[in-house]
Amino acid sequence: MISEIVAGVLVDVITSTGRRLGASAVALGDRRLGKDLEIARWFDTYQLVGDPPRFPDLSPELSERLARFLRGNDAQAALHELLAARLSDAPEADVERVGAVFDLALAGDVPELAGLGGEVFGYYDGQVSELVGRLEGAEPVLLRQIRSEALVARLVAIVGAIERHATALSASGGRQGEAGFLARYRRHVIGHHGKIEPPDFQRRLRVPIADLYVPPVITEFASLDLHEKPREVDLWALAGQIDRTVLLGDPGGGKTTAANVLAHYFASNQERRVPFLVTLREFARLDSPQRSVAGHIEYKLDTFYQCAAPAGLVSRLCSQVLP
Repeated sequence: MISEIVAGVLVDVITSTGRRLGASAVALGDRRLGKDLEIARWFDTYQLVGDPPRFPDLSPELSERLARFLRGNDAQAALHELLAARLSDAPEADVERVGAVFDLALAGDVPELAGLGGEVFGYYDGQVSELVGRLEGAEPVLLRQIRSEALVARLVAIVGAIERHATALSASGGRQGEAGFLARYRRHVIGHHGKIEPPDFQRRLRVPIADLYVPPVITEFASLDLHEKPREVDLWALAGQIDRTVLLGDPGGGKTTAANVLAHYFASNQERRVPFLVTLREFARLDSPQRSVAGHIEYKLDTFYQCAAPAGLVSRLCSQVLP
């Protein structure tokens, strides 16, 4: 649900300028300002919902469902847009639009709370506005620079989005074109990521994964609680529950190979999610990435896989709610 403008160019502009704000906060030693900057630099709106608003008339069950909704993709996407709008000094009409989306999302997820969305959104709009006000008081020059650069980026992104939308409308194929692309892309992934290249000084031999790969045993830590007993899972069990998962290991421990194996696993069955492999050293080669994550994936599809995606498809796939 995150809009292309917020998820791409606008966020890049705000976060790149935010790094300079972050340096100032460290120098000042201001813990509150540091927290505000952490939220603004990385769009970490999860911090905002750690202590949700309390409504005395709500039952414990509805309060918990509201808390779950606030941690979900739809609410976080709306809060991302709200934060971007306030940081870039967007018109109030934009904020009202985000509020309407938030209200609809809450009513759809928790019908019993229909009508409460405006009050909940107003609560977070107040928090975000106070955060921006504190940043303006501490670093007014840099915040003005954020707003100036973000405004230009917003206009450029809107024009680009209009052009891509017009191209998509005029293109033939529709859903059939998307299905054809996905079939081709899965074949490319299977062909490239479905084989392992063992060390060989004489020739470059590529062996099918199934003939050689032995899945590692992975120790799972579900939380940061050191007293919680970890459990062991294999790579296929991990594939069934991947959602914001970080795989850690020593250099040479097989993390890259595991990523390639997982890409092959998901691509080999059309009922599974569409895999996109993003190498962070490529994405963050520059201090301020030139593309959003979706834009980077589209670039790789076009240049590496030689399989250009239909306009807007990658963004939609990346924003889908996981089961």
